[in-house]
Amino acid sequence: MITLASLFSGLATGFPLFYRLIYIISLTTILNYLWTWNSIKQINIVEIPNKTVSEVGGNFRQQLILSNSTLLPKAGIEISTQSNLPDYPHSPKKFVATNLNGLENYQVTISLPTKTRGVFLVGPSEVSVSDPFGIFKMKKIIGSSKKLLVYPKIHDLSGFDVNISKFEGDYKINKQALAITPQVGSIRKYSPGDSINRIHWKTTAKIGTLMSKEFEIGKANNLWLILDFEQQAQSGFETESTDEYIVSIGASITNQFIKSKIPVGLIAYGDKKISISPEVTKNHMNLIMLRLIETKAEGITPISTILEIEPHIVNTNNSIVIITTNIHSDLSKKIDFLIKKRLSVTLIVVDKGSFANKQSDPSQKNFITKSKMFTITKGSNISETLKPPYKFSTQN
Repeated sequence: MITLASLFSGLATGFPLFYRLIYIISLTTILNYLWTWNSIKQINIVEIPNKTVSEVGGNFRQQLILSNSTLLPKAGIEISTQSNLPDYPHSPKKFVATNLNGLENYQVTISLPTKTRGVFLVGPSEVSVSDPFGIFKMKKIIGSSKKLLVYPKIHDLSGFDVNISKFEGDYKINKQALAITPQVGSIRKYSPGDSINRIHWKTTAKIGTLMSKEFEIGKANNLWLILDFEQQAQSGFETESTDEYIVSIGASITNQFIKSKIPVGLIAYGDKKISISPEVTKNHMNLIMLRLIETKAEGITPISTILEIEPHIVNTNNSIVIITTNIHSDLSKKIDFLIKKRLSVTLIVVDKGSFANKQSDPSQKNFITKSKMFTITKGSNISETLKPPYKFSTQN
């Protein structure tokens, strides 16, 4: 605009100063463009490889190394990383601005807050450079898009106990079991009559003689976790939401009991159904965690209905932990039925009202069940709350 104004003024008045001003502005514009083009070319960027894993409430850090390959300083550099994390596009942490001196290397860390579990995309990163007058801006794309897995927060639940009855499964008690259990205590020579399921094929192949697995009796068999993913039962937002608390508690219990060699299974009806049979391996833990981050609490099936339509959990060798926000008389009846079948049932109630800044539902105070029960409110210390003494809510 200034150039055009000077041109018209020069033509109208014939005054040479306006023509000189046109030359100066045009030359400055060209030099600024060349400066910006040359600057972006002379900045080298290296993306530092990083595990694309985080947990709720944490931060994923994207690290880049910028280097200036010339003696001339570079100013007005902006670095950003693209992502579809919730709220991230509007976060001030998205951009980092810096300057580079001649032949300088500079490490940049962009922090991405992870407020909710799920599978998200991170990258590519973008570096832009402006000229000293801010007329031109050029960009360079670095890297590619990667999957970021945001896992639920894991709490220390070493004090949490579900009073699992003593039956086959845990080999901490050195007593042989006649039946096949989830745990192998030792390996012995094959005996006539051993089933094919007892043969330990790796050892057999190694020494060239049939070898059988010896199972032992302990205190644990199967622990089933049943999580409430019904959409209308949820409340709160991002990190401080009922579904994140439910998933975090479920993941923490899974972690604790698999470490204790107790097989854990998982059932949840969200936007997709999760039904994972109990196992005790590290891969099993990873599978449960992956299903938890992939599934949203957008289901339509109440927790009491799940107890009714999953009959395979009704086994005297099972203990059950139910994590829900919605307690009512129908749920009480279903729990008492399981207890009559000699199952150990633990109920963990996440107080929905506390996440909406409302008083707790009065029906919770009148809720009657023979199971062991814990109540978690917003901001609770989960590790401490899930320690004894617990509450028995029973009829007077």
